[in-house]
Amino acid sequence: MNLEPQSVSTLTNEIKEILESQFLFVFVKGEVSNYKIHSSGHTYFTLKDATAAVNCIIWKNTLRAPKINDGDVVTIQGRLSLYPSSGGYRIVCSNIEKFGVGDFYREFLLRKQRLFEQGYFDEEIKKPIPFYPKVIGIITSETGAVLQDIIVTLQSRYPLVTVILRPSLVQGTTAVAEIVSAILDLQKYSKTPDLIILARGGGSIEDLWCFNAESVANAIYNCPIPIISAIGHETDTTIADLVADKRANTPTAAAELATPITLASISDNLYFLEERMFDTVEEKVESIRSIIENSVSSSLLSLLRSNCTQVQLELNSKENSILNFVKNKEQKILHKIVNIESTLKVSDPNLPFHRGFAIIRRNNKIVEINEKLLIDDEIEIERLHFTDKGNITNGKKQ
Repeated sequence: MNLEPQSVSTLTNEIKEILESQFLFVFVKGEVSNYKIHSSGHTYFTLKDATAAVNCIIWKNTLRAPKINDGDVVTIQGRLSLYPSSGGYRIVCSNIEKFGVGDFYREFLLRKQRLFEQGYFDEEIKKPIPFYPKVIGIITSETGAVLQDIIVTLQSRYPLVTVILRPSLVQGTTAVAEIVSAILDLQKYSKTPDLIILARGGGSIEDLWCFNAESVANAIYNCPIPIISAIGHETDTTIADLVADKRANTPTAAAELATPITLASISDNLYFLEERMFDTVEEKVESIRSIIENSVSSSLLSLLRSNCTQVQLELNSKENSILNFVKNKEQKILHKIVNIESTLKVSDPNLPFHRGFAIIRRNNKIVEINEKLLIDDEIEIERLHFTDKGNITNGKKQ
């Protein structure tokens, strides 16, 4: 007998017809989680109890969504519908009524309050994240994109770091013990991590419920190594997030928090410090040079002033000596001139003329004293006349 295989669509449509025809009306009680009103106006949430969960939807045109929070217990009336693209079924709600706070959410609130009172969430006890971690421990599933996102980010930001993976389940009832063992194991490694990243890729509150376990909170609280929680969700805060030393919204953000100082920033800081060191050295050298120059200039100036004073005194002395020498020479020369002048006056052939003498010539011959002159002799008398200015001129008398 040859059987032709069915397509997935054919099988799904057959299941959809049977399911929707058999469950035209359901009346269910459960606890609400992941309650979200979509931008389209439709409302999505999960209805759960201790062992099972079912997805629910409220179409915006059939029922106005009531004011419900996660953890509320509600009763729902509606019908089952199968969504072919995902193969999952859900309850299409026609009526919903708030019943009270659910057991899960009540347990969560009580545990959260108890740990808060014990100081598990106090900021002052949280350990600082090291700036230059040498070893980073990672607790997450060894499959999936979470681990790769963390490693790629760490290598791009700070490739000097050593990464140690301690694989663990991060979902389900057995994940609680796995997470606790992983935190304890990383403390015993020969290369003890400088910090630990506890990571998961998000999920529903049911998927994340293992991170609300009290044993996980105790393991994080008592760990001497700083822990960054990267559960990968934004709307739901787990107890692990509250106890951890730092919380990140995504695994990538956790890797960034784990490497606050990147290799590029270290290089920039070294360059800046090098430039600053050179500037400081140059300033010191310039300051010392200025001090030396000022000191030398001051000393030289004092020396020059002293030398100038001494030279000035010597110059004044030399000047006085020269002036005295010149005056003495002048006096001696004047004295010699007076003597010469006196001698010249005595020897002056014209001196007799100054006393009233005259030269008498006859026939161009000088008449002697004893020689007698005759009447009618022609004679020439030569005498000196002084002008008012003292000049001497010669004259003749017939």
